[in-house]
Amino acid sequence: MTSKERMGAFLTGQPLDRVPIIPLLLNIAARLAGMTVREHGRDGLKMGQAHVRTWQRYRQDMITIFTDTAVLAEAMGTKLCYPDDDAARVDVPVVQEPGDVDKLLDPDPWGDNGMRTYLEAIQHCNAEVGDEVFVGCCFAAPFTTAACLRGTDRLARDLRKHPGLAKALLEAATAVGLKFIDACVAVGGVPAIVDPVATGSVLGPDQFDEFAQPYLATQIQRIHSYGLPALLHICGKTHRLLEAMADTGADILSLDVVDLGEAKARVGDRVTLMGNVSPSQTLLEGSAEKIEAEVIDCLRRAADSPRGFILATGCEVPLHTPPESIGVFMAAGERWGKLPLELPASGPESPA
Repeated sequence: MTSKERMGAFLTGQPLDRVPIIPLLLNIAARLAGMTVREHGRDGLKMGQAHVRTWQRYRQDMITIFTDTAVLAEAMGTKLCYPDDDAARVDVPVVQEPGDVDKLLDPDPWGDNGMRTYLEAIQHCNAEVGDEVFVGCCFAAPFTTAACLRGTDRLARDLRKHPGLAKALLEAATAVGLKFIDACVAVGGVPAIVDPVATGSVLGPDQFDEFAQPYLATQIQRIHSYGLPALLHICGKTHRLLEAMADTGADILSLDVVDLGEAKARVGDRVTLMGNVSPSQTLLEGSAEKIEAEVIDCLRRAADSPRGFILATGCEVPLHTPPESIGVFMAAGERWGKLPLELPASGPESPA
């Protein structure tokens, strides 16, 4: 099966040859293609070329376009700094004072901003390999975008002291995200929502329900309106947010530092689970044996989840990951993820 055929069969409940495999190969695509992260992040053609080359090398089951979580916020007025060979980061949030909300821009996704870079990259990938693989595009959720507009520490204080301001930022970020979803789908992309700042280390369930869930739900409904599944990724420790994440209406939860067996028991009947080989401790630093053992462990814990399972890394594959380690991950997934599963009867289990 091609990657596209496999994911199509998976999403429609049809027979397939193996568990889908989607390592989060984001900025590392630049390194693998011999370009700097800055070149990749600011030029749509180069970004597209990097992801095409990466897919041709590893044949993962979805391309994942991405460079940084501040793309939407920058288009709305936040200033970023661009290291030569790393992802951009927030330099000056646009909303320094409450009255600065009036400074927020309402950008066109096809304007001179990072959203256009993403869209051009999607177009290139679809033109080159779109008949063989779906082209996903990760973009920041409203809460993470609001943190880039205000500064994470200020936003955290606003949740308690200025909730009206926080919600104004969230509403503005939601609206821009909706425009990006529309533009992404129009060029044949599959939008995927990433919300690293809304992790369980920052928000408790009650705060998530008030300040993240409603805005995520609005964007997920827009994705559903196009007949597409909605993928939600939140980094870090999200075990106390699992039910709240499922309540957003997402179809696929991409999980990081969470026991997949626990996730299966709690929300596996509601959402597809995706994860969660450690990108740093295992892919970046681990041996081939450790990578294979953790792949087997993830499959053992969650491959029989009621709504399905996608083998993935827990978060973005680090820039300095040895390219051969990604190959080991893919080969292990292809070997042990064949259906019906025939996993080793016993062996060392890696922590989730």
